[in-house]
Amino acid sequence: MPHYLGEILALATSLFWALTSTFFTLAGQRVGSQVVNRARLAIAAVCLALIHLVAFGALVPHDATSERVGWLAASAVIGLVLGDGLLFYAFTQIGARLSMLLMALAPVIGTLLAWLFLGETLPLVEVSAILVTIAGIAWVVQERHAPTAKIVPRTPRDYLIGVLCGVGAATGQAAGLVLSKRGMVGGFPALSASLIRLSVAAVVIWIIAALQRQARPTLHALRDRLGLRYIIAGAIVGPVIGMTMSLAAVSLSHVGIASTLMALSPVLMLPLGYWLFQERITLRAVLGTGIAMMGVAMLLAGCGARPPASTAQPGPFEGARAYEWVERQCALGYRITGTEASIQAGDMFIAELEALGWETREQVFTYMDTPVRNLLVWRGEGPAVMVGAHYDTRRSADEEDPSVPVMGANDGASGVAVLLELARVLDMERVPYRVYLAFFDAEDNGRLDGWEWIVGSTYMAAHWGEAGEPPLETVIVVDMVGDINQTLYYEHNSDPALSAELWTIAADLGYGDRFIPEYKYAILDDHIPFVRMGIPSALIIDFDYPYWHTTQDTPDKISAESLEAVGRVVQVWLERDDF
Repeated sequence: MPHYLGEILALATSLFWALTSTFFTLAGQRVGSQVVNRARLAIAAVCLALIHLVAFGALVPHDATSERVGWLAASAVIGLVLGDGLLFYAFTQIGARLSMLLMALAPVIGTLLAWLFLGETLPLVEVSAILVTIAGIAWVVQERHAPTAKIVPRTPRDYLIGVLCGVGAATGQAAGLVLSKRGMVGGFPALSASLIRLSVAAVVIWIIAALQRQARPTLHALRDRLGLRYIIAGAIVGPVIGMTMSLAAVSLSHVGIASTLMALSPVLMLPLGYWLFQERITLRAVLGTGIAMMGVAMLLAGCGARPPASTAQPGPFEGARAYEWVERQCALGYRITGTEASIQAGDMFIAELEALGWETREQVFTYMDTPVRNLLVWRGEGPAVMVGAHYDTRRSADEEDPSVPVMGANDGASGVAVLLELARVLDMERVPYRVYLAFFDAEDNGRLDGWEWIVGSTYMAAHWGEAGEPPLETVIVVDMVGDINQTLYYEHNSDPALSAELWTIAADLGYGDRFIPEYKYAILDDHIPFVRMGIPSALIIDFDYPYWHTTQDTPDKISAESLEAVGRVVQVWLERDDF
């Protein structure tokens, strides 16, 4: 998949939106813009539900979490209800020309919002390309309707209100895209996201119509058969196809770039206006189009030269990079199951792993009225093996101060750091297996408020195979592996042959002083559910860590060398041709 696919989809979206604007203009001339707005959302939601049924076997996306639905619903209300409503009102106050000119601010606003809330940054050349594209669009839009559609505001106050509504519409569109991207993290299908957005927007706008006693007049206006045909065509081309492509575009590209390319619709409408409405195309329109297209070319050239967020680089495991992942996790705060920090951590892992080319899947369920979120990623072909770690942190430092949570630099972040660095460096051409990396949630709250230990891994083991996963041949779990004074002993519940194999590799790599081939502990950890299934499983853990379940489990107690020792052992075990 080319990493400028998002930009290609954004360009295609602008074409579909140009077509749908034409259909809705024709429909609006017959039944009115408000009728068109209400009908298009309802029709598009029904069409998308039917497509969703064919594509996924369900009329609605059952696998969407309440948190995800919340983000997409917010994007629908802000982008489709408030944003479009403000745009329609701006049309009545300052006219289509100035309103569309203000809408060209959406890419700039989107870039700022994505920088503030998603952490997206753009190189200077791409920021320049956005400004060039917007300048070309603005020049075209400013002239296009000037001779025929200018509305003179009645008072300066009307003009100010119109301008504010235009800016509000652009902000609504930009915020809607940012919220949509937030709601689609983890590879959530764009089709499902579009269905949720359109359904929410349709329900909200029809409730508003009912409160305004406009529902029955709207249905009466739809008796105009030609107008209804135009609305149906526009709904399929725009809200169904165009919106789905727009969400796919923002999920695969930066919000600012995608929204800039999607803002080309007014330029693309020029030839449509010439062919369908016999509108005159001026030299200024041609020059403005050329400027906009030059900006598009700059954007695409920049995207082609820009590497993905992360790149798989087969080679030796690097402890320093793994340590950076410990710091990044701890910077989010306490990653307690069901909290915002836990959600952010999971989103961060998924974004990184997808950029590295791993397939991803979320496994969401509820335990003790708390949402739990396992993450599973995989690559390769052949017999299935799993390397797992838990990413949640304990909500009570009950070995020291029960009123304070545990930061979990070692107990949580260290195992995940090993998995993430393995995902970057594994040479899949040397790994004759399908490798699953499992990020378990809800491992570490046992004995607190009636909670059990290893909740996430127990659930994953119980439901293994339900989504088509092949039987597992081997499982390795890494937990608490970053201690500066690292000592790793055989664990009594682990498979003896597998443990011996791993500890032998460690000795061959020069880590014999860390991996001590003696039994010391029997530990209830995330390998146990798989042991109970009869799968050879091993736990690599340093249970002599003095800061376990205390407030002192912080990054300064972690060593990059310790992370590298464990990572290198697992990497060699996975990449050996004779295993």
